Amino acid sequence: MKPLLFKELIDRYRNGEATPSERELVERWLEQQREKPLSLDTADEQRIKTEMLSVIRKQLRATRIRRLGMLIRVAAAAVLVVALAALGWRLGPLGDTAPTMYAAQTNSGERKQVILPDRSVIWLNANSLVEYPEDFGRGERTVRLIRGEAFFEVTPDPSKPFAVKTEWFETRVLGTSFNVQVQPDTDEMGVAVETGKVEVRPVDTARRQEVFRLMRGEGVLYSRATHAMSHTTGSEKAGIWRTGGLSFMQRSLNDVIRALEDKYATTIVLDVDPNRDYRFTATLTPQTTLDEVLASVCLVNKLVRVDGGSAIVLRERNF
Repeated sequence: MKPLLFKELIDRYRNGEATPSERELVERWLEQQREKPLSLDTADEQRIKTEMLSVIRKQLRATRIRRLGMLIRVAAAAVLVVALAALGWRLGPLGDTAPTMYAAQTNSGERKQVILPDRSVIWLNANSLVEYPEDFGRGERTVRLIRGEAFFEVTPDPSKPFAVKTEWFETRVLGTSFNVQVQPDTDEMGVAVETGKVEVRPVDTARRQEVFRLMRGEGVLYSRATHAMSHTTGSEKAGIWRTGGLSFMQRSLNDVIRALEDKYATTIVLDVDPNRDYRFTATLTPQTTLDEVLASVCLVNKLVRVDGGSAIVLRERNF
């Protein structure tokens, strides 16, 4: 794994944002470093110790003492990754067989196209992160969508299935185009097919036989609250965001607001009754402005818009 990518993983671990599999990865690497200490000259060792101490002191101001042991280990790992990269060291794999991983990511309001070695294409929506192995295509073609939304145009190859894995479910195809959305703070996630056929199944081993076989115009939604997956038809237009549009089909208002924040690079706060099931259906063109879509959201859900200093607030009407 590349130093910068591993540094991002360490940051998520330290901030409590890592997934269970990511936490296991980091803790296994930390144990390996304890068993295989690095050989450094005196100057480099002193430099790393100084940087470690600086990180630990900063973190102690916001961390309880009972986490001190883990804090020191995480701070040490974070500093080592940066320090070794600066010293020209190459970060070794997290185990004897772990492959080197490539990553592509986007920020708020940004979209990106990634061309894989087999000429398959990934379109990344805003605030998204994918990774794939250096030897991609030599065997099974596997991509991990860590967060966000991505549209895949898969080059057909019957001898090498193409798989998109997330923390919650896995999608397998031979050659097709489809959309996968797994934003970390949305109520629902899912897959929508534009062409061809795909197979979706949950990652949970107890439910691996729960398979959804989807064709064009079909999709599947995964509920974060219930962990249930449901089949959908006549679903949202897969990947419409690639051309600047958005499509919602009875999506929760929380998910709609999350998508609008990504598209328009703004902050929107929902000040509503959390027990009410707000929904929204619409297709937005690239020319649709934020003011226009928020006016529709407020009209349909009987809300009122209040512009604050750094955020837009949507509240329930009191009249």
